[in-house]
Amino acid sequence: MPSTSYKVVTTKIPTFNDSLFEILKYKVITMSKEELSNIQEVTEGLENKIIEAVGISKDYEELVQNIKSKRYQMSKIKRMLNNILLNITKKEFNNMMNNHLTYAHVLACSENGKVLLSSIAKNSDIDLITSLSENTLLQVSENTHRLLKYDILASNIYSIVNNKKINTDYTNYL
Repeated sequence: MPSTSYKVVTTKIPTFNDSLFEILKYKVITMSKEELSNIQEVTEGLENKIIEAVGISKDYEELVQNIKSKRYQMSKIKRMLNNILLNITKKEFNNMMNNHLTYAHVLACSENGKVLLSSIAKNSDIDLITSLSENTLLQVSENTHRLLKYDILASNIYSIVNNKKINTDYTNYL
């Protein structure tokens, strides 16, 4: 890991979850029980527990603790909350799983990496995306386009909770 990244990871005050909590509360209170029950990982009436927990929790960690039980482990709860944020339904999740990975989004690479990427692009059946633009999106498969929608949304949520401009990771696209 680059030293600059390590410094940020080890010294930045973690406000991410608190900001995330506000967005989660909004998402939950604007969804019907039926919509919530259709989210991936929401099982066996868990939507009722989520709605109740959102009403009594003061922050993200308390929300997770209020949902957690012997039956529902913390990792499942956090995955479920991410699915609520991104609106990943059971149907959409199954569709993604059945279609497998259809693209790789490369954020940066060295000169040697460019040679390797060129070889991968010629010999792979997945879309290799090095930059997002309207033109790129016209050339990728429908499944890749659908999956990219979640990448863009997740990136924008991350930007919001870190008080940064949205769409900066995808400036060429949006």
